[in-house]
Amino acid sequence: MIINHNLSAINAHRQFKIDSDNTQKNIEKLSSGLRINRAGDDAAGLAVSEKMRAQIRGLAQASRNAQDGISLVQTAEGWLNETHDMLQRMRELAVQAANGTYTYEDRAQIQQEIKQLVDEVDRIASQAEFNTLKLLRGGFRRDPVDENFTKGMPADKNARVWEYEASKKDANPPVRPIGPSEPDQSPHATVRANEPGSGTDPKGTPFPGDKGGIYFHIGPNMDHREQFYIENMSAYALGLAKGPYNHDAEKRELLLDYLSQDGANRAIAQIDSALFVISRQRADLGAYQNRLEHTVKALDNANENLQASESRIRDVDMAKEMVDFVKNQILTQSAASMLAQANVKSQVILKVLG
Repeated sequence: MIINHNLSAINAHRQFKIDSDNTQKNIEKLSSGLRINRAGDDAAGLAVSEKMRAQIRGLAQASRNAQDGISLVQTAEGWLNETHDMLQRMRELAVQAANGTYTYEDRAQIQQEIKQLVDEVDRIASQAEFNTLKLLRGGFRRDPVDENFTKGMPADKNARVWEYEASKKDANPPVRPIGPSEPDQSPHATVRANEPGSGTDPKGTPFPGDKGGIYFHIGPNMDHREQFYIENMSAYALGLAKGPYNHDAEKRELLLDYLSQDGANRAIAQIDSALFVISRQRADLGAYQNRLEHTVKALDNANENLQASESRIRDVDMAKEMVDFVKNQILTQSAASMLAQANVKSQVILKVLG
């Protein structure tokens, strides 16, 4: 018998440490619910699951982005609903003023209402905002300008005047959509430098970042974005007035003349063109909203499925881990008991010596 090296105690101690470490790992997994708490638990599984986590969080944020986009679209469409109602009223008044039963004084009163309605169209275009973004001033219009809007019109700032002068020569001008123009640069809607959604700075210089449209980032990765457009909905862009909004309806020169039967007759066609633009924009916004609602559903579904995949890699099977925990706990207690017995065993040598 030897006393310098108690090999039984050494072996029992080694097994005790192994069983204690395994028990500690079982406790970590059971308390966290995760199979992988550190890279050492499963290096490859950690790398894969972290990549999945990045996608999962990106999908969740993309879903929120799409819902924010829906809110923006709904806000813009709500403003345009009021513009639509006012245009319908203006058309109704044009049909009324085109009738020969009214005097000049009667039509002058109608013209007063028209001035106020046109002024309100511009106020809405100037003040319609979402998170301070100017929605209807042309900052999100198509760039380059959609040819369907401006076909047959001169590409200069006096396009509206040209439209008006041409209409006076032709008692029955063709009904066609009025296109977008420069964003409203009125003092009523002063913009800050490089403000998104404004289109140009107060001097009329386009901002470098405004390349047309507004991007909704509706995916987890780079370039997972879609571009949507909202045209300029000011009275100038709709062909209702010659100049930008200036706060004073009385000083505003309109392209709608209700003071004569012929003028009111032409105004019907002009308003029809403006109604076409508004209707098309609202239809586009409705299509955007429907698309984004489907996008939210698709993103949420992808998020759920990817989360399930990540869970299979990283989450612990609680029942199985509990079985291992009980086993290692018993082994730890057994190793501790054997370590105590191994330490007592060497005391037998005292009887030999005594």
